[in-house]
Amino acid sequence: MMNILKLVVLLSMIVQQQTNISGESVSMTYVNNLGSGWNLGNTFDSHDIEADLGEQTWDNPKVSRELIQAIKAEGFQSIRIPLTLHYRMDSEYMIDSDYLDRYEDVVRWALEEDLYVLINLHHDSTEWLNQWDGQETSDEYKRFVAIWTQLADRFSEYNHHLFFESINEPSFEAEESEQYTRLAKINRAFHSVVRESGGLNTQRMLVLPTLLSKSRQADLDALLSEIQQLNDPYLIASIHYYGEWEFSNNIGVTMLDDPFRDGKTQRELNEELIGQLERTFTDQQIGVLIGEYGLLGFDRHPEVNNVGETYKFIEQMNGLTRDKPIALMLWDNGQHFNRVTFGWGPEKLGDIVVQSMFSSSAYGSYIDMTFIKDIQGELFVNLEFNETELQEVLFNGERMLEGQDYEKNEDGVYFFPQVIERLLGEVEAMGNVGTLTFRFNTGATWNQDVYLFDQMILGESQDTEVGQAVLIPVDYAGNQIKRVSIVSQTGEMVTTLDNWPYLVYLEDFIPDYQKGQLILAEHVTSLLNEGDYTVTIETHSNDTYQYVLTIQDSVIAGHSVVGLDDD
Repeated sequence: MMNILKLVVLLSMIVQQQTNISGESVSMTYVNNLGSGWNLGNTFDSHDIEADLGEQTWDNPKVSRELIQAIKAEGFQSIRIPLTLHYRMDSEYMIDSDYLDRYEDVVRWALEEDLYVLINLHHDSTEWLNQWDGQETSDEYKRFVAIWTQLADRFSEYNHHLFFESINEPSFEAEESEQYTRLAKINRAFHSVVRESGGLNTQRMLVLPTLLSKSRQADLDALLSEIQQLNDPYLIASIHYYGEWEFSNNIGVTMLDDPFRDGKTQRELNEELIGQLERTFTDQQIGVLIGEYGLLGFDRHPEVNNVGETYKFIEQMNGLTRDKPIALMLWDNGQHFNRVTFGWGPEKLGDIVVQSMFSSSAYGSYIDMTFIKDIQGELFVNLEFNETELQEVLFNGERMLEGQDYEKNEDGVYFFPQVIERLLGEVEAMGNVGTLTFRFNTGATWNQDVYLFDQMILGESQDTEVGQAVLIPVDYAGNQIKRVSIVSQTGEMVTTLDNWPYLVYLEDFIPDYQKGQLILAEHVTSLLNEGDYTVTIETHSNDTYQYVLTIQDSVIAGHSVVGLDDD
């Protein structure tokens, strides 16, 4: 009888450990406690076989305790610290002790700030683990096990604010079905090594990724099956999410509500993703970590992604997950939060990142630019209020008066004609003439840049050889280019991407507003053959222009044939 009673008590304790008082699993509770997270990217994961400067290899400064404190002060509750050990192990798979000591220092600083800290094995996935043949006798498997044996031992007694992720964006050189098999083996090896290492690792939360950290339903289903087979309540499912390639890199899809070829928008796809994660994992009491999220264009150039549309992306993603056991960790390799000044670049991006941790924010319905052609006309700025209340409107920092300068309704803000004429009547040049600032009772501030514009004029380009950059003279007259495409006389698209009709912003085409020219890059003109091509240029003021490139004897001549096409 006593043995039965002990068994009942033991089973009761296990159930209590796996669920909290509301019936939520420990995995989901843990994810809820993670709050909003931040990645210390391109630091301990950086590497170079010939000029390894440790955490400074990829141009970031050494991590300071003050940086960790600043991240905590911004409101983040968790931090992911990617670690790459390629080139930092000897032939016996022993990790460089000095490097690991330094890494442990930073982990400890973060824990002392009461942050949840995720240790993540990072670029080793692509540097060597992807070459694994699936055999446990192979070097890659032994190396992986050796790494986690050392890490698990090193961190076994740290509190449960520390958690581990097996590997970053895993993939293998094999057919897809075999890749799923190999990933399951790797995740099981990671799980076994950590659990068998003892100490607090017996109940440490572990994060398991999908194949390539993608979110296709097949990838999610494969990971669900892994987690269910492991039958361990201390597991979290993980993916990464940067939106669709075209939006994330600003390739003809600049805005969150621009449709892709199938008619869906990035906003709709964000909603679909969270629905998938709920149905697959959280409905099964498994918490989810989106261990990296953001937009990819920032890696190429800080101006690739429109800040206002990035604002909307971040606002929506946080709104979709804030009250769910799905945690977000912003990817930041130094391009967002300055690790010396501890400020955001740009500031308005940081504002939405921080505010979205706690509440919804309002924003402009269109892009964060307003174009005015007639200063004697009316101006209405459409706003999505998202349950906020407008408190204040400023123009170039000067407070505007409600009822005298503007009035608001449920759709936005109307500015009286005389106000526009007063503010802009003495402006002589076309272009950005100021910023409307909208402040609300909660959430982030929305900034709307105001442009005076007129018809854009494209001049004849100088003769240029195929394979050389074409410089098209442009009087922008206050216009901003949204996207560019090139089509041959026979209707064939000129593209650097697989059957995608638009050129890549700030890579295939570069608008230079200061010099008054539009640059078509060398690698684009190298795709041109003899004959005529039509370049279609669309602006954010909803106008369309066409320009003709004629190639004869490998020489490109360009001229405008169609003027303004008002929508």
